[in-house]
Amino acid sequence: MRWLNAYDWQLPEGNFDPNHPVETAPANSRTTVSNGERPIHFVAPVVVEGIPVRRARLRTSEQQADRKGLALVEFAIFLPIVAALVFGAIETANMIYLRQGLTMTAYEVARSVSSHGGVQADAVARGQQVLAARRITGASITVTPTIDSTTPPGTLVTVTVTASADANAISPQWFFQGFTLSKSVVFSRM
Repeated sequence: MRWLNAYDWQLPEGNFDPNHPVETAPANSRTTVSNGERPIHFVAPVVVEGIPVRRARLRTSEQQADRKGLALVEFAIFLPIVAALVFGAIETANMIYLRQGLTMTAYEVARSVSSHGGVQADAVARGQQVLAARRITGASITVTPTIDSTTPPGTLVTVTVTASADANAISPQWFFQGFTLSKSVVFSRM
């Protein structure tokens, strides 16, 4: 009876004789030979219809430790990239929310100030309510020209709402530091 090691049946094509039967052991059998330094494990091949089939080699503890070390290195390389993508997406979503809030505030102020009998003080107060509801801080509302009860109908009213990205950040600013958003709306006074 001849036991084969893992390399006996990895011969180039043409060197395997299908007419010569290979004696096989049960699929889970193993024999150990000592070469003086460390044991060598020979795994008997599995033969299906006279053809040796490769079996997965078992990992040694050294190979498993190397794999764990490789996983740690991969994690250390890709963690900062993934973190930057996640925090960048959060900050971008926050800036979109801020821009949309400024647009809504400018529209509400312009609609209020351009309506019949609307005055600038009431419109700015309405804008501050919208900003507070959206939790936008540090915003300024500018209405030009100054509107009072004597402003004639047909006057074009421009409302500009400006806010700093730093004052409205969720986390420390990395991507939009020092960035200021501004939205303007033009209405005709009725």
